Amino acid sequence: MRGESGIWPTWNRGLGQMALTGLRLSSVIPQFKLASKTASGRDGSLIRERTHVVGKTFDRYLLHKFLFLFVGFFAASMGLFAVIDGFTNLDEFQQKASGDGSLTLLVFMARNYAIQSSRVLDLIGPTLATMSVVAVLALMVRHGEINPLLAAGVPTYRLAVPFLMGILLVHGLLAANSELVIPRFAAYFVTGHHGENGGEAQQVEPARDRTKGIFISGRELIPATGVLRDAEFRLNNLVVHRYASLKAAQAKYYRQGEEGQQAGWVLKNASPSFDELSLTALGRETIIPQPNGTDLFVVTDVSWDQLHNKGTGFRYLSTPALLERVRRPMPGTPLRRSQVLHFHTRLTRPLLNVVGVFLVIPLIVRRESRSLVTNIAVCMAALAVIVGVVELFQILGGKPALVSPEAATWIPLIIGGGFCAWLSPQVQT
Repeated sequence: MRGESGIWPTWNRGLGQMALTGLRLSSVIPQFKLASKTASGRDGSLIRERTHVVGKTFDRYLLHKFLFLFVGFFAASMGLFAVIDGFTNLDEFQQKASGDGSLTLLVFMARNYAIQSSRVLDLIGPTLATMSVVAVLALMVRHGEINPLLAAGVPTYRLAVPFLMGILLVHGLLAANSELVIPRFAAYFVTGHHGENGGEAQQVEPARDRTKGIFISGRELIPATGVLRDAEFRLNNLVVHRYASLKAAQAKYYRQGEEGQQAGWVLKNASPSFDELSLTALGRETIIPQPNGTDLFVVTDVSWDQLHNKGTGFRYLSTPALLERVRRPMPGTPLRRSQVLHFHTRLTRPLLNVVGVFLVIPLIVRRESRSLVTNIAVCMAALAVIVGVVELFQILGGKPALVSPEAATWIPLIIGGGFCAWLSPQVQT
């Protein structure tokens, strides 16, 4: 009786605190019974059973709050972006919208921002995940939900488990978004104008295929269809014995097929014809006549997205396509460095979120804390420092002869991990 009487004050306080959170009391009472048995001298297996009971209920509770806040933060952010951006560019939307009436305009704007939401999610998703962890922990401290767990013998860092599960779910969503959704709507993003769907003509930025020495240019590009108008393909001595220029009123790009079809451009009614070209051995593999006798297929790795806004267009590629582009020669060293930097940024983004979780816990649930507001302010300042370090190395990684792209993405992760280890003794236990 003496061993059980000592637990009753803790049991009563914990029961009251858990009732405020809306948890089932049947899931809370067993853990405190197990705590009393452990205090009376039972074996250590009961501690593992008690932790399992907490995990079944409290982990789901924290995961639900994390996901609820993440969705709420994203909805609020996307709504704020749509309102501000929509009113700022209302005239441009009215020019692009077809039809009459306000309903047509609203439908057009809704469709535009529904597509843009995938890019917004990719940009702010990791940040919102970290902010959701901050909000959940702050609410737990505010409502006194930490103390019953500590009184039951649950380690503070045990709270990281549901948050890591939430981070995993969020980055699974982000991966599906960046691999499936964004590449499908890449033509909408490369234009840079409001309301455009990729069907409008864009200015062409000439590019060179360094493996074959082909210089590709044209008058205008249609991103949605991959059509290059007034196309001109300048051939050097790697492809032809005498310099020549292939011209066509229209050229269309075709990606590599699943059955081994090569990627390249089909030039409609190309001039000069295939018989008029003096091709080398590489040229006969590069320039292939079509059955109609007037069209030519030019095998090249230069796709339509490299002819417009190529400084940022690679950000909308899927990871396999980005990796393939990194592996082959690119037109320009700074551009290739940017592509390598972006590839490694995709790899380290989930790990940076994990670092954020272990950075937030000791700063929000601090030992000898004076006020929750101070804890939140210090936590936001520390997160701002980490973000500043990441952005600084992103800039340095894009500059030749300063920091390699690989080091520019992994060094901030190492710094953040060391910072988390240094702060770990500050956590409340």
